[in-house]
Amino acid sequence: TALVAVSDRFGKDAVDASAALSKLDVDGLVSAEPDLYRELRATSVVPDDPLFAQQWHLSRQDDAVPGAGQVFASDAWDTTLGDPSIVVAVFDTGVDLTHPDLAPNIATALAFDAVDGDDDPSPTCSFQFDGAGPVSDCPMNAPFRQSHGTSVAGVVAAVADNGIGVSGVCPRCTLLPVRILGDDAQSSLAIADAFVRAVDEGAAVINNSWGPGFSLFFPLSSAEQDAFDYAR
Repeated sequence: TALVAVSDRFGKDAVDASAALSKLDVDGLVSAEPDLYRELRATSVVPDDPLFAQQWHLSRQDDAVPGAGQVFASDAWDTTLGDPSIVVAVFDTGVDLTHPDLAPNIATALAFDAVDGDDDPSPTCSFQFDGAGPVSDCPMNAPFRQSHGTSVAGVVAAVADNGIGVSGVCPRCTLLPVRILGDDAQSSLAIADAFVRAVDEGAAVINNSWGPGFSLFFPLSSAEQDAFDYAR
């Protein structure tokens, strides 16, 4: 892929420039398209509870909890609790790498931040409330430490039988945290690159508890489609 700045020749209009390039007979050109920016948002609320008996989504043990939702995790655990060779990438707001119920399962050497382009996927401060209250080490204009990704990682692979917190649905799997959600929109090329990198790092599963907001009706770029095909 090549990222090209659009000049005055096309009025700095990436749509017109892409259309013009697509009509040219350029050897090796697969597609030419705008690098669309999408604002991403979390799309699920993850329960935050230290007692396994109340983790009704895993194994419903309390009749006082309304509904019948569960995945019968205990039955699956009779066969396996997962395996460290199975790497699950969590694409989200970042993950607390030092969380005592997650740290033993995190592959820190593989983790990365697709928003800032570095290898630290730790959650950052945000002006948006996402479930956790303000923290003292965040500024007043962004008082919330993003917690959604840490919660999702716990649902996926929190350590079991350690006497603390909760159990993930795959408590012996390996977590590969990827920060892809921030307060700003994310480029389609950056999203595509993140999927390819996660697969190349060995991810067998990529969890995505997020999606586009107003850009829901934007078409997927060829880069994104190719990345998803590559991952599949």
